[in-house]
Amino acid sequence: MNTEQKINIIKKLQQHQERSSILKIVKFLEDDDLAVKLTAIEALGEFPNSDCIKSILIKLTEYSDEEIRYYALESLKGYDGEDVFEAIVRKLKDSDELVRISVVEAIGDLNEIKGLEHLYEALTDKEEIVRGYAAEGIGKIGKAASIPILEKYLKYETSSL
Repeated sequence: MNTEQKINIIKKLQQHQERSSILKIVKFLEDDDLAVKLTAIEALGEFPNSDCIKSILIKLTEYSDEEIRYYALESLKGYDGEDVFEAIVRKLKDSDELVRISVVEAIGDLNEIKGLEHLYEALTDKEEIVRGYAAEGIGKIGKAASIPILEKYLKYETSSL
């Protein structure tokens, strides 16, 4: 079976939204083809939230391939809980900037005060785009006490982004 055929199967399974479909999609995560794996992760992210899927996605945030980690983090959006928060925060120092961007977006989307300290930390990221998303996340959480901190970092920011 080629890549396109596997992807079509995943998409058909996704339409059924049944537990048996989830289990079949999960098997595609073992495929050697990255496109198939990424499609499977995206499909899992489209199912209604479930503990089973959440657990799988959290495990994938530790995968060796940065695209897998990125897709897993993106698919975790909409999930909450301490396990999700911890999985997200662990990736704040990831080697890949797209993963770090996804992390700061996710922390901002969780809209929890405990996420602020991690977003403040991301204001020192080496990549300007990560710093920008961190500032945006701080704004989403929207605590007035964050304004002086943002002003402090803005004084030293060299990027217009």
